[in-house]
Amino acid sequence: MSTDNIIKEKLTFFIKNNIPQDSFSDLIAGAQYLEHFGGLKLTDYWNSNNFDNRDEMLIVFNTYLSMSPLAKNIKNNSEKRLNFDAAYLFQYKSIVQTINSIDLLNQRDCYADCYTLIRTLLSKLNFLILFSINPGLFQKWLDNPKLEIFLDGKIRQELNNNGIYTAPYLYELTSEVIHGQFNALNDIGYFGQGLFNELMPVKNQIYVLIKFILGFFIKIIENMFRIDYGELKNEKIEKYERLFQWFAKNYLVHNRIDHLFVFIAEDRHWEKVGKNKYSGGGPFNYDEFEEQLKKFHRKSQPKKLSQKYYD
Repeated sequence: MSTDNIIKEKLTFFIKNNIPQDSFSDLIAGAQYLEHFGGLKLTDYWNSNNFDNRDEMLIVFNTYLSMSPLAKNIKNNSEKRLNFDAAYLFQYKSIVQTINSIDLLNQRDCYADCYTLIRTLLSKLNFLILFSINPGLFQKWLDNPKLEIFLDGKIRQELNNNGIYTAPYLYELTSEVIHGQFNALNDIGYFGQGLFNELMPVKNQIYVLIKFILGFFIKIIENMFRIDYGELKNEKIEKYERLFQWFAKNYLVHNRIDHLFVFIAEDRHWEKVGKNKYSGGGPFNYDEFEEQLKKFHRKSQPKKLSQKYYD
């Protein structure tokens, strides 16, 4: 099948799956870019009238891919936007490779390796959240990456102290997998017979997690461009804002039946949040993150991280 016919077929599936039409060109451009550089082939996905979680994840992934030219195409209005652009573009190649790897491993039923890579994504997400709050920290990290303030645990604690929820139970679960702990490996079906057992609930969980993590990366980037432009109109920014709103109502809905149990933490990961009160997990709260980020960037009395992140 010719490239033009392949693209026409994909557009037909987009329409049948109610993908917003003004995102079609960006999604196809992202997919072609990925394939051109040796990533997933466009013929390997979006081949059905009813997209599954892998197809949905790849819609979100290719949205992320399509955002890389924004730093060049949307002139920055502030130094902090310029610093942030450097931070998110620095991660870009690594994140693309990681998602490509997770998909290949998940298709081959290597679930423990998938969770190991998800842990690295969570770390990169926490870093980008930190750099979105204080973009000047990116250069400080480049110069001194071993500073205590840049340890995973320190960043997660700082974000939590400032009302930004990063699903710590997911970090705990993926860390347990990395360290070969029995309970975590049992949760992902490691002890089943055979070497490569297809476990659809686990495979689905991995795609759901990647979808929501990528959604957070997109939300950070979109928010930083909006903060930089304020009330000024910019069609490119507005297009991504509309698409994310669509994601929030369709692909990033935590209580959808195929998402719901992904975000319920195991008992051992419940977190005490008050007297006789525990948190049993939960998804990322994109709206709350947006509100907190705006507080850090407001012109009058901006919110601040703890002093050690400004010394």
